[in-house]
Amino acid sequence: ISAYGDHPLAAGGMLFLPTLTIEGEFFPQFDIPVRRLVMEKVLVFGEHKNLVGILSEPEAGPGGLPGVLLLNAGLLHRVGPYRLYVELARGFEASGFHVLRFDGSGLGDSPMPQDSRDYAERSRDDIIDAMDLLAEKKGIETFVLVGLCSGADNAHAVASVDERVTGVVMLDGFTYPTLRFYLKDYAPYMINPVRLAWFV
Repeated sequence: ISAYGDHPLAAGGMLFLPTLTIEGEFFPQFDIPVRRLVMEKVLVFGEHKNLVGILSEPEAGPGGLPGVLLLNAGLLHRVGPYRLYVELARGFEASGFHVLRFDGSGLGDSPMPQDSRDYAERSRDDIIDAMDLLAEKKGIETFVLVGLCSGADNAHAVASVDERVTGVVMLDGFTYPTLRFYLKDYAPYMINPVRLAWFV
């Protein structure tokens, strides 16, 4: 991809949808043919026309599949840690899913809108904007949200308020300390006098 047009915001706040076609070797772990074409489109969308994402589209596939959204992990952009989201997107696309990996407001290529929303509200609205886009442009009615770290937290927040979310993949998301956690975390300090002295 050489450019997003006149990004940021593609002149007049319109969607700019160039197509990227890739031919090469991909993902033996998914048992995908060695040479295949991948169709990916750059999207600019959202209420403020500030969100930038990559849509991986299957050439054909069974209808009725949910759309898959890959959510930012912390401050990382839409490629994900070690290109994890690129591989996941192309693997899911090969199985017939539409996959959108996008930068939330203030991350990667998506500028921060000038408004008073806090991080949690803005992240939730960004994800809802992404679902609205795929619903409008591709007729997708249900969604699976995939999030790592803060992306898992955001996926949980949206899934609890939007009935279109039918699945959530949460990696390194919410945890609650249990007795085993306390024993594992604090026991080494209790049985080692040197470490106990440092701890107190």
